[in-house]
Amino acid sequence: MELGACMGTSIYIGMGFSMKVSKNFDLKEYVDPNVFSRFGERSLWFIRPELIDLVQFMRDYFNTTILINTWSLGDTLKTAYLNSGFRSHKCRVGALYSQHRFGNAADLKFPGKSIQAIREEIMREEQVFYDAGLRAIEKGTEHWLHVDCRNTNQNHIFQFYPKKP
Repeated sequence: MELGACMGTSIYIGMGFSMKVSKNFDLKEYVDPNVFSRFGERSLWFIRPELIDLVQFMRDYFNTTILINTWSLGDTLKTAYLNSGFRSHKCRVGALYSQHRFGNAADLKFPGKSIQAIREEIMREEQVFYDAGLRAIEKGTEHWLHVDCRNTNQNHIFQFYPKKP
């Protein structure tokens, strides 16, 4: 039986396989190569379904390419994004209690688009994005947009600045 046959969504790509988790995204885009190497399709255990739904909603809403982790897309490790989705306890990037470590967050890249313009559109249409599951976004970043679906106990999108090291 092929790995992933139980889910009916796996296909082999070279020595590995690919598992679509939504219309435009593969599981490998949400985890780093070490997590995927160890857990394969079980890496899905570490990603909240609400995050997958939110990222796909944003892809559809903005009708543009969104990048998360790119290591599986043929990027060299020198240029690939590795830590933009789930971050395991071994990852040294980000805060100890980052939402990435709980499978609640992703850092989205919008090639050719202004992150500030994307952020402004989200806040103009805040209720639409809140209803889609967006609970928090990071301010002050130029090259990516941190989005997460943590429980904030608020009825609006929480905006925060990254902590300085």
